[in-house]
Amino acid sequence: MDHRHTLLIIEDDVDCRRGLDVSLRKSGHRILHAADARTGLATARQERPAVILLDLGLPDGDGLGVLEQVLSRPETKDCAVIVVSARDMQSHRSRALDLGARAYVEKPYDMDELREIIDRSLATTKIAAHAEPEESAPLKVLVVEDDPDTLRAMSIILRRRGVDVAIARDAVTAVSIARAEQPDAILLDLGLPGCADTKLVERFRLLDSLFSTPIIVITGKSAVEHRDSALAAGADAFIEKPAEEDEIFAALEAALVARGPVGAP
Repeated sequence: MDHRHTLLIIEDDVDCRRGLDVSLRKSGHRILHAADARTGLATARQERPAVILLDLGLPDGDGLGVLEQVLSRPETKDCAVIVVSARDMQSHRSRALDLGARAYVEKPYDMDELREIIDRSLATTKIAAHAEPEESAPLKVLVVEDDPDTLRAMSIILRRRGVDVAIARDAVTAVSIARAEQPDAILLDLGLPGCADTKLVERFRLLDSLFSTPIIVITGKSAVEHRDSALAAGADAFIEKPAEEDEIFAALEAALVARGPVGAP
């Protein structure tokens, strides 16, 4: 069994998340991502990471509010929170430390120094490293997409990370495969032939077996016009094409955490 600490990165900048992920995985840590305050809090409660790297400028809330909530809740009060932010250190550092942050690191940061701060936090954390099974069943994802080039590209991206991929090019086939395969998550394009924009999301949610399955909409349609209706129909996240690989997996990971363990009631 491989014993690793869990680190949670709450950061809305994709490039910053990617850079931290690459650097910290080299140290053998298990890395989770959240791009906003709501997902970050849900992930922290569900996963109870040993260390949280927290940006302050989040799209749906102030990072200091996240810090306060994390350290005030019984299930997350032992998490070591390190603020990593571009905000002026002089005006925000004292407030962050008063609220309980272990450290305040100003962007741009030195990665070696940040690793040292993380290591010191891990050395004193009350949250133990957890054992990961050497092998686990691969994640099964259904990709619903009518464009062959996009479907091929997404399948390659997913399989490269060990995901078991099922594909559907139309709504009828998607429902049939989803019922038969019971995927762990669904990546869904809008505007499939013969199917109104969010009708397939609604159809999935009417099926008991798919009611809690994470659905990530990945589409070329404008977020301004379609995000709210997709989320209202039951989608967990909305990503505009072209979608970055890290963005897709961050959304998948966040949705799976928020929905609970696969197979949970």
